[in-house]
Amino acid sequence: MKKYRSLFLIKAASLILFALSFVLVSYGSSDNSSDKDSKILRGPNYSQASYTKPSDIPASNFSGIIDASNAVKPAHFKIMRTIFADKRQSYIVQAVLLDKFGNYIKGYRTNDPSIEIISSHSCDSPPLTSKIQAFNEVSARAGENYDIEIAIDISASSDNPTSFAHYIKDYLSRQSPDDKFMISAFNQNFSVIVPLTDPNEATWALSQGDMPQPEGLSALNKAAYLGLEELTRGKNKKKVLIIITNSSDNASIIYSANDIALLSAKTGIPVYIIGIGNALESYSLKYITAATGGRFYHIFKEGIYNLHKILDEITYAQKNHYEFDFPIQKEFADCSTLKSTVEFNTDFATVSDRIHLILKPTVQSLRYQSLANFKVRDTVIAETYKSQLRFFAEVLKDNPSIPVELIGHCSIKEFPKQENALSIQRVMGVKRFLTQLGVPEDQVKIKGEGAGRPLYFLQTKKWQGFYNRRVEVRWLDPDILPFEIIAELGYTEEFAFDAVEKWKKMGYKAYYDRYLLEKDQVYRIKLWGYASEDDAEEAAKFLSRKYKRNFYVD
Repeated sequence: MKKYRSLFLIKAASLILFALSFVLVSYGSSDNSSDKDSKILRGPNYSQASYTKPSDIPASNFSGIIDASNAVKPAHFKIMRTIFADKRQSYIVQAVLLDKFGNYIKGYRTNDPSIEIISSHSCDSPPLTSKIQAFNEVSARAGENYDIEIAIDISASSDNPTSFAHYIKDYLSRQSPDDKFMISAFNQNFSVIVPLTDPNEATWALSQGDMPQPEGLSALNKAAYLGLEELTRGKNKKKVLIIITNSSDNASIIYSANDIALLSAKTGIPVYIIGIGNALESYSLKYITAATGGRFYHIFKEGIYNLHKILDEITYAQKNHYEFDFPIQKEFADCSTLKSTVEFNTDFATVSDRIHLILKPTVQSLRYQSLANFKVRDTVIAETYKSQLRFFAEVLKDNPSIPVELIGHCSIKEFPKQENALSIQRVMGVKRFLTQLGVPEDQVKIKGEGAGRPLYFLQTKKWQGFYNRRVEVRWLDPDILPFEIIAELGYTEEFAFDAVEKWKKMGYKAYYDRYLLEKDQVYRIKLWGYASEDDAEEAAKFLSRKYKRNFYVD
C-alpha cells in the first residue's frame, strides 16, 4: 500500500519517473459486433489455449485461427500491446490480424512482397510517413504462463455484475490450466473475490456465490493500482490486468492515472479496459490504457454477449501476435502526445489501427470526486463509505497544509424548498466524521449546492438520482489552480459554447457547466486557473470594473 506522507512529492515523482519511461499504446478502439451465436473453436492443445479451427460466423473479435496461405482478406488490424525497448530506444508493437469471421490470420512473412506496413505520425504539424522495414510472428511458447486479473465494477451504475461473472466463467473454460486467474471487485472499496488460481478452480469459486450487488461509487484508479500490486505477488513472470467497468472514476481520492502508469512501467504489466454502456467518460479510460501499453474496448449494453470474446482476444494476443519495432522520428521529441496510424497493406485489403504515444504525461482532471452518496432525504453516512472516509482522513492529516472544500448536493425534487439545508446537513455530517478522526476543523471548508448542480439532469435511472445525492471533495491546492470565477450565465448551450470561445480568445482559461436556477437550466461560463481565493477575488473585481457587471468567485 502506498504511504502518503507528502502528496506534492508523490505526485511530482510520479510524473517525473513516468516521463522517463515513455509508453506507446493502442488508443481509442471501439469493438461492437453482432455475432451473438458464434463460438470459439479450440483444438486439442488445451495446455496452450490453442484455438486451431477457423470460425465461419461473422465477428470482429477473435474467434479462431486461419492460415494466410488460404488467401484470406484481412478485416481487422488491432494493436494489442506496446513495450518500450530501452536499449534500442524504440517501441515493440504487438498486433493481431483478423478476417471478417474473427479468425486470427497466421503465417504472414516479412519477405512477402505483397505486404507493406506504413506508419504515419502527427503532433501539431503535418504527418510524417515511414515504412516498417521488418516484422515477425510470435507464437505461444512452452512454459510461457500468465497471471491474469479481471477486476469487475460493482458500483451503483453497474447494471448486473452477475452477468459479468457468467461470461467470465465461459471465458475461463477455454484457458490454459498453467495460467493463473484472479477475480476482484471494486466500487469505492476494493476486494479480491477469487485469489490467483487455475481456471477450473476460479470457475468453481465464481459458481459458489453471487457477485456483490451494485452499490456505491467507482474508485477505478484505486482498483487498478491495487490490482497491479496484487498481481506482483503471483509466481508467473507474465501478467495482465483487465478491468470491466460501466463508469469512469469518481472516488479514487488521490490515485491518479499517472500513478497507475508509473506502477505499470515498474512492473511491466499492461492494463486493458472494457467499458460497457454510455455512462462512462472514455477519455480518462483511454489515457490509462495508453499509459500502460494495453488496449481500450467499448461495447454497448446490448453487446454484452461479446464480453467473453474480448477476454479471449486479449489473452490469446499475449502469446500469439505479429511484432515489429516502431521508430519515432526526432522531429517529435518535444511533442506531448504523438498521434499515429499504422496501416497493414496486402494484395487483398488495407486495414489500420490508431495508436497514441504519450511522450510527456499530463495531469488527468476528473469531472468530480465523491466521498459518499445518500438515500432520498437521508443524511446518514452509510457504513460502506466509512473505510474510504477513514483513508481520506489519514491523507488530510498527512498533508495538513492542503485545505479541501466539501460540497453537498441533493437530487432533483428531493425535498422542495429545503434542498440547500439538506445538502448542508450532508456535508456537515461528513466533516464531523473527519474531524472526529483528528482532521483539523480549519482544514475542511464546506458548501451546500442544493439541487443546483446535478450530475444527471433527467435522472431516469435510480442510480443517477443516487449519484446526484452526494458529497464531493475539491482540493484547494495551489498547484492545481482550483479557484474559478463565474463570468456569465446563458440559457442555451450554443450561447455557452460561443461565450467560452470568446473568453479563450481573450487569453482566459474557460469552460461551461450546467446548473439549475429556480428550476430553469442555465449554463455557467467559468474562468479557471487561480491558485488562491485571494487571486480569484482580485481578478473578479478587475473584471467587474472593466465590464461594469458582477463577476463571482465560485
